[in-house]
Amino acid sequence: MDQNLLAGSNGQSVLSREDQNVLESELSRRLNLFNEIGRVVLSALDQEEIPKVAVDAIHFALGLKHLSI
Repeated sequence: MDQNLLAGSNGQSVLSREDQNVLESELSRRLNLFNEIGRVVLSALDQEEIPKVAVDAIHFALGLKHLSI
């Protein structure tokens, strides 16, 4: 998340409290998705499949078209 969106040049918030709550909720949702991705990846039995599973999960979670790790 771009910190410039959250603070003005003097460090004070430029977003309304409601907007901050929305951003915090979205950040929390994404962190929870990544935690779930990590849990699934670590439980994979075939260690060679971990990179493929991780990329597929990140694609799904973030709606990305291209990703490399």
